[in-house]
Amino acid sequence: MFAISRRPDLARQLRENGVEPAGVFTSIVEAKAAGAYDVILDSVGGDMLATGLTALAPNGVCVNYGNSSRQPTSFNVRSAAWPFHGIKCIWMGREPIASNYTPIFERLAGLVRQGCLHAPIDMEVPWTSVVEAAGRLLQQRVDGKVILKVV
Repeated sequence: MFAISRRPDLARQLRENGVEPAGVFTSIVEAKAAGAYDVILDSVGGDMLATGLTALAPNGVCVNYGNSSRQPTSFNVRSAAWPFHGIKCIWMGREPIASNYTPIFERLAGLVRQGCLHAPIDMEVPWTSVVEAAGRLLQQRVDGKVILKVV
């Protein structure tokens, strides 16, 4: 598994969670230079997704599940030399509402309860400290989850 993060201690945190990373890059450009990828998971969108699509190996799969950059994604297929054959792109948009459908947050909470998914907590503060929490998130100084207590 490879990851992209500007957090210098991500590799250590992944190891503590039982994941041995093959590499942690600081940018998508750096990751692309390391080679082609069979599977890419993206939640950023924008230029990051565009570059990621050009880093897919033949028969690769890209799963996009968000657009936190809030930027459009566009790229020049010809200049990227992106092979159209065998590439699958999957967008995980809004979930359908159905009576027999378990919402994603319930599934994730179940995995945490079962011990299959570890959710490290970086900070736990009252909701009145939302400005502090948001500031740390924007500065990318959060290693895990932020819990805002509403009492």
